[in-house]
Amino acid sequence: MKFDREVSITRSATLGLAVLALALTGCSSAEPTADPVDHDAIVVLTGSEPRSMNCAEVVAYDQMISSAFVERLVFTDADFSPTKDGLVDDWEQTSPRTRKLHAREGVTFSNGEAWNADALKFSLDTHHTTPGAVTAFFAPFKDVQVLDDYTVEVKMDAPNAAVPALLAFGCGLPPDYYSVSGAEGFGKKPVGTGPYVLEAWDLGREVTAKANPKYWGTSRGSRRSPGSSSPTRRRGPTSSSAGAPTSPSASRRSVRRTSLLPATRSSRSRPGTSATSR
Repeated sequence: MKFDREVSITRSATLGLAVLALALTGCSSAEPTADPVDHDAIVVLTGSEPRSMNCAEVVAYDQMISSAFVERLVFTDADFSPTKDGLVDDWEQTSPRTRKLHAREGVTFSNGEAWNADALKFSLDTHHTTPGAVTAFFAPFKDVQVLDDYTVEVKMDAPNAAVPALLAFGCGLPPDYYSVSGAEGFGKKPVGTGPYVLEAWDLGREVTAKANPKYWGTSRGSRRSPGSSSPTRRRGPTSSSAGAPTSPSASRRSVRRTSLLPATRSSRSRPGTSATSR
């Protein structure tokens, strides 16, 4: 597996998944491809096809590809401790059962929808009500109210010191798109704030993606608040997580072909060529 040097691999949320390696996507088939070599593409093999790309429904393993498209509400560091450099960039406990959460300003989904308090409330409510692998983590969230453009208040069923850590199991969901597509439709074609945008999912064969020109992240292993001149270090760089374009040229890259074929051994070649399972 080979990545372009301008692609950053960092930790995403509490789940130690080989996320970007995945979704930077690219794929391959059981036979060599005749496509011309594209040195701006990344080709990655994955062990199996996800059941869905809806992070509100499936377990961590099924999110290996979608994590490059749909980001977690809270990132974690190398020790899996919540950090404030994700979509939720601040939180405050105002009473034993109440928390204020702040949505990062200036972030947009790849379809143009704004990431704000309404989107944060929608994301929390959806994770709370959607039957799936992460529902239990949001069971304590009994009520979510929007206080202003970027702040929500969450009321818990009981005092809970683990709220920031629980947020690491949830993702930022676009209210308008999700409401139209539904849980199943979103699982087939997710839209998020991540560094890549899904182009196509050829079931049983490959997932194709391209760089997200609206991505709010910037330099290698870091995040920058929109309008800020200094990036916030995204701690705990590791090979398991979502990556980000690190230059204007990187933001224009197409990342393609994530193999959905089980692989016991893969052939590796220059970026842009296909990888073949044998």
